[in-house]
Amino acid sequence: MYSKILKLPPEIPQCDCASIELTASEKLVALLRRTASYERNPSRNEDDTLVRHIYDLHLINQSNADKNEISKLVKEVIEIDIKEFGNQHPQFRDDPYKELLYGFERIQEQEKFKVRYQNFIGPLVYNKNPASWEESMKSLSEIITSLIKI
Repeated sequence: MYSKILKLPPEIPQCDCASIELTASEKLVALLRRTASYERNPSRNEDDTLVRHIYDLHLINQSNADKNEISKLVKEVIEIDIKEFGNQHPQFRDDPYKELLYGFERIQEQEKFKVRYQNFIGPLVYNKNPASWEESMKSLSEIITSLIKI
């Protein structure tokens, strides 16, 4: 804005960033794969903050993001994650979509995820009316139903 007022060229002419579709695909796969991985092997470190992706995915689901592009990118993210984490997580390597659904089922069944979500919403979300756990889980279910097909 400063440079605009002084009619100078912008200090940063361009800033590349990830698309909302890429962000959604990475968040979805990370949330479900990492949840499934911990549930299969509790000796791994569990990331209590993964629930932040549920809120973000809810907001993305409410946006005009291109669901077909997200679906395509989910496949690409899965391929990359299999190469990177397949040896640590054989169930994901052998049947990634089934394993992602396993992660989703664990999130639905275990109260700890709801508690973490509610704890996250308070201090870290600035929306005056943030989505409830139930609203966000409904969105997550819609996303999974439309994007993850076995």
